[in-house]
Amino acid sequence: MRFRLVRYFTLTSLLFFVLVTAVLGYIYREISIKNLTLLQEANNEDITRTFANSSWAEFVPLFDMLEDNSLEEIKKYKTDPELEAKIEDLYALTSSLMVGTHVVKVKVFDMKGRTVFSTEKGQIGDDKSTNPGFVSAVQGVTRSAIDHKNAFSAFEKEISELDVLFSYIPFINADTGQVEGVFEVYADITPFLAKIEQTVFTIVSAVVGMLLFLYLALFIIVRRADRIISDNSQQRERDHQRIVQSEKMASLGQMVAGVAHQLNTPLGSARSNIEMAAEAIEEFKLPLQLGQAAISHIQNKKKSFVLSKETIASARSYQEPSFCAEDLAEMLTDTISNVDQMKDLVVNLRDFTRIDRAKVTSYNINDGLDNVIYIAKSALSSRIKVEKQYGEIPPVSCMPSQLNQVFLNLINNGAQAMGEVGTLTLKTSIDGANVKIEVHDTGSGINAEDLPHIFEPYYTTKPSGEGTGLGLSIANDIVTGHEGKIYVDSELGKGSSFTVLLPVAGPTSEDATPST
Repeated sequence: MRFRLVRYFTLTSLLFFVLVTAVLGYIYREISIKNLTLLQEANNEDITRTFANSSWAEFVPLFDMLEDNSLEEIKKYKTDPELEAKIEDLYALTSSLMVGTHVVKVKVFDMKGRTVFSTEKGQIGDDKSTNPGFVSAVQGVTRSAIDHKNAFSAFEKEISELDVLFSYIPFINADTGQVEGVFEVYADITPFLAKIEQTVFTIVSAVVGMLLFLYLALFIIVRRADRIISDNSQQRERDHQRIVQSEKMASLGQMVAGVAHQLNTPLGSARSNIEMAAEAIEEFKLPLQLGQAAISHIQNKKKSFVLSKETIASARSYQEPSFCAEDLAEMLTDTISNVDQMKDLVVNLRDFTRIDRAKVTSYNINDGLDNVIYIAKSALSSRIKVEKQYGEIPPVSCMPSQLNQVFLNLINNGAQAMGEVGTLTLKTSIDGANVKIEVHDTGSGINAEDLPHIFEPYYTTKPSGEGTGLGLSIANDIVTGHEGKIYVDSELGKGSSFTVLLPVAGPTSEDATPST
């Protein structure tokens, strides 16, 4: 399957650009909000300290008045005119001091966590003793957070859709260094957050524009590269097909040479016999003529028959033929045997190529191996012994001509590895749902460092000019296309053993096997 570079680049780059833009926007927003929080928190602290320094003396009497009151009594402060008047005075003081600032609410807690004052009077008497912000402030540490309020009471007026930063700020007595109370200050940061969002949008838009420009530039480059890669791939494929064809033609040439050699011997013998038979027939011509004349005389019941002068002269000079009838019959019988041998070779050649059965069909592997050995006979030295250890195996659904190509390659490789002397063993057996074919030779073996690469295209251990390195690669493709496996075990000096596993069911269609 061809790798779609442009499509892959488009999808991955757009996804990457979206993620980068989102991350950059998020990081900028978080950093901006963090800086805003720190800045507004410091501003709240400054305002609170200024407010506390100028008005804390006014809050001390309130603390004293509420010292022994319960939360319920504090909430009912309006029942005490003096207490209510004090709270109203503090409310007016706080409102006047906060005019012109971003502060929209102020609350004051005593050290017990009771709300003794709030510009939202309904919250007076609330218990904040367990609030993390209050606990942090009691320990002398300011704590702040941002919150969005759909509705908010600011100095007795309602405000909607408000972003506020609230800070719990300790009031520390300058003389004793002790925390004497806690302020909770709410600051309106809605315009600041809006400005941050606007800035984030501007930055993200700029980043998107730059990334889009970068994407377009890279897209043009990648598209051009994809075309170059596609052209190179097509050229490599054409080169590969030419080399594969060359490999097949080389194998075909080797096979044709072997077939020619095997045909030449019986053909030469038959021709010689026919020539000698023709000579013998010429020598038998005169005796045949005399015999024919005698037979004719007898059949016509004549008392005597007359021979021509030429026949009598030929008979006087006639010598005994060098061939007898038995010799002639033997030569013709030998000629018939040679013709049968050539016929067998043609039949085996036809079965090997399986031109008449190029599609997926049921195939007897044992018969196929016999056929391949017969065809490869010329490539095997007369001193190479072939041992067959065939088991009882079921037929395999396959493309016979392609499997024959695999077995011929393995047998030829084994013969080349052994040279002039050795033993080639062919073994078949059942291995689960597979037919197992083993081709073992007693040749020189394969180096350990070469074993992982022998099925790679163009990899060869033969000397330069003696192989294309595609034989085993094609064999591997064919076996894999048949949904099988091929592997090798080898040891230097002891030979190699190639094992092919083929499922009995075989490929499900013709397309399952690669074209080689």
